[in-house]
Amino acid sequence: TRRSSDLAIIIINTQFVHPKKDLYVLAREIQRFNGVEKVSVSQEPPEVSYSRGGPILCTGNGNSIEAQYRSGDEQYLPLYDMKLTAGRNLRTSGVNDSVKEYVINETCVRALGFKKSQDAVGQYIKEGYFAKTLFHTFAEGQIVGVVSDFHSQPLNSPINPVCIGSASDIGNGTINIKFSSRTDQF
Repeated sequence: TRRSSDLAIIIINTQFVHPKKDLYVLAREIQRFNGVEKVSVSQEPPEVSYSRGGPILCTGNGNSIEAQYRSGDEQYLPLYDMKLTAGRNLRTSGVNDSVKEYVINETCVRALGFKKSQDAVGQYIKEGYFAKTLFHTFAEGQIVGVVSDFHSQPLNSPINPVCIGSASDIGNGTINIKFSSRTDQF
C-alpha cells in the first residue's frame, strides 16, 4: 500500500504554449523520463485555490446546479488516484477535442437529484450560464463516470459538486507529472 508521503506530483502551468499540439508532444516526451509514472494534460489540478465553475443543467430531469469545472485527459483520474464508483474513465483522442464526456463526483450526483451514482451515468449535461431565464450552453456531453468525492478547493472548504470534462481544446495548459515511489527508477 502506498502512502501519500510516497508520492510526488509536479504541476507545470503552460497556459501560453501554442499551438496546443506542442503541449501534448511535451507531455509524451516527459513520460519517457525514468521515474515518471504518469503524465496528464489538464486545465488545472483537481484542487485549486480559486473557483472556476458555474451552472450545469441535466437535460434528463431538468435540474440545474452550480458546480466546479475541471477538464483533463484519460490519465487525469488515475494520476490523482480518483476512484470511480460508477461508469468508466474519460476518453480523449487528443488535440482539439471538444467536451463529449464528463465524470462527476458523488456530491454532484446528489445535487443533480440522483439517488445512486449509477443513475447519473448515461445522462447528458450542459455547461453554460443563465441570462435572465434562458440557459446558454458552451459545452455539453454525456456523464460516463462518477468518482468519489474530493476537495476541489482548499481543505477547509466544503466539498463541491464537480464535473470533469474530456476536452483538450478549452484552455488545457497544465502538465501534471506523477513520479514513481520506487527510488531505483531514478
